[in-house]
Amino acid sequence: MKRLLALTCSFAFLLAGCAAGHAVSSSAQSAPAVSPAPAPTSSPLPRPTPDDPGEARLLAAVEEASGREMLNYLCADLDGDGTKELFGVCCASDSQSNEVWYCSGDAAECSVVCRAEPELDVCTLEVLNADGENHVAVNRHVGMGTTAFFSILALRDGEVVCLADNQPGNVRMTDAGDIVLYVESYDGAYQAADDLMLLHTVKGTYIFFYGETYKEYGATELTEEEFSRFKNAGDLKAAIEHDLRFDDYDWLEYRYFLRSNGILQVQCDLHDDAGNISFGYYTAHWKDDELEFSPLGDREPGQMAANLSALDVVY
Repeated sequence: MKRLLALTCSFAFLLAGCAAGHAVSSSAQSAPAVSPAPAPTSSPLPRPTPDDPGEARLLAAVEEASGREMLNYLCADLDGDGTKELFGVCCASDSQSNEVWYCSGDAAECSVVCRAEPELDVCTLEVLNADGENHVAVNRHVGMGTTAFFSILALRDGEVVCLADNQPGNVRMTDAGDIVLYVESYDGAYQAADDLMLLHTVKGTYIFFYGETYKEYGATELTEEEFSRFKNAGDLKAAIEHDLRFDDYDWLEYRYFLRSNGILQVQCDLHDDAGNISFGYYTAHWKDDELEFSPLGDREPGQMAANLSALDVVY
């Protein structure tokens, strides 16, 4: 069964949006889009070097104040006053935690705004646009394995506030404006002979800003009858089975998870007669009793659930 392979991969979020000095979009597109997991990489990218003299000045100020070199940083105008502020992440002097430092746009204030344990070797920062308000996601993870945490910070009236503190997973904002929380596990395949779960997976769920914190869009599991009420449910299943036509399996098991933001995740598990299972899911969108899935995206490995985060869930 070709999907039942023991794979290990690292989880990296050093992708678009993590480099310093990128312009912050003032609005996000309203149309939803399937948000694939980031491509794994085996080693972190080097810290960006500031080309802008203003960024270089803020980076130098925060490194002087902290006495540490920043592992990564982000420079952006969070509060919309026309001046960029800097957030940087470094290893704390106790070597047991990471510190997030903030430097005001005039470099008059440089201070620690967040500490998080344990110390992790890959740290990235990304701007999230939530209902027109800009926040900073601080993602921390290991180069190999499933350990990952995130915090989300905001700047209000010159004060940094924490909206999500050291939660499991990492977050990214997609081009379509979705904020996706990625969690890692080893749940992509079951090997019956050894009674063993295999395959490192990265699964995406959707979160949103609500008042003073972030929450997760929860999913309701649909029955086969409930799923069949979608106008083109049969077309989606036909597309899935066509996509799997070259896979080696004996029977197919479906489950359906409809999230409160209109995302439908179709769990599609491949079984063989020896008891081996390959777990995976497809993503579609629900609107006006019809499913949008053209083109059909990749089958992502892993086991979907009603919720994947430690955040409060809204169904």
